[in-house]
Amino acid sequence: MTRTPSLADRLGHVTAQATFVQAALLAAHGAGARSGGFRASDVRFFFLLFTNWAEHDVTRPSQDIDLTQVRRTLERLCRSRWAEPMEGGGR
Repeated sequence: MTRTPSLADRLGHVTAQATFVQAALLAAHGAGARSGGFRASDVRFFFLLFTNWAEHDVTRPSQDIDLTQVRRTLERLCRSRWAEPMEGGGR
């Protein structure tokens, strides 16, 4: 039986920020539960919020995340069936 790779292993580029990305994905999912989903911009908002709280944005200002990176991450999660895209492309 093989071990399931961690999110950091599966997503490559965001390895350094994997904890913040995971937290942002969970927060966006929770915040969008009543409205039926979330957008990539919601994930980026929570990522910036959490890195600000941890002062990660001060100690490592060059490690920001683009909406393109978030979209690619969400696409990879959908391809690997860890997530499902919304019908209609968003909220």
